[in-house]
Amino acid sequence: DTNFKLGAFVQEQKTIAAKIEDAEQLAAQISHLNREASIYTQLTKAFSKDGIQAIIIDNIVEELTETSNYWLHQFSNEPLYIGFVTQKRSTRGDWKETFDIEIRTPTGTAQWEDFSGGEQFRIGFAIRLAFSTIQAKRMGGEVQLLMLDEVSTSLDTVGLEAFVAIIRRLEKEMKVMVITHDDKLKEEFDTIITVNRNLDGSFLAQ
Repeated sequence: DTNFKLGAFVQEQKTIAAKIEDAEQLAAQISHLNREASIYTQLTKAFSKDGIQAIIIDNIVEELTETSNYWLHQFSNEPLYIGFVTQKRSTRGDWKETFDIEIRTPTGTAQWEDFSGGEQFRIGFAIRLAFSTIQAKRMGGEVQLLMLDEVSTSLDTVGLEAFVAIIRRLEKEMKVMVITHDDKLKEEFDTIITVNRNLDGSFLAQ
């Protein structure tokens, strides 16, 4: 009977030791998961709209504004100014992050719909070109070749005239390649490369 009790005690001791070991392993796993959760929480905050994203926008907005207006004033004689709004007050009265384009005129801020097709194109193109210019600058170079693929597809006559005028201005600073199916636009350029296509593939026209 004593031996039976001793054996039961030893078995219970082993069971308790195994449970203690399991508990220690679980505690270690919980500690590891807590550390990972903390890291993920910090990453979530860093990459949220109020984190790195906001820092990048704040760092670039001044340069983007200056460069966008530089190009706009090369293309347009109108007294327009491009601004970028990075914070906006909500209906509840608190501030939230945003990235809105604001066009100012001598009479105040104007809506996009207030501008002609030509002016809309100039403004939009100036902003896109500003992004390209800044990106090239931060990579240690400058824009030497600008390739425009079917940019004029949705333009009306006024917009197309504005586009051609912009290309003429840009040609003074960089090489410009325009890819288009618009025969009217082709007539505006001296050097034309025609690419034909058949069942065997694409080839340059003779």
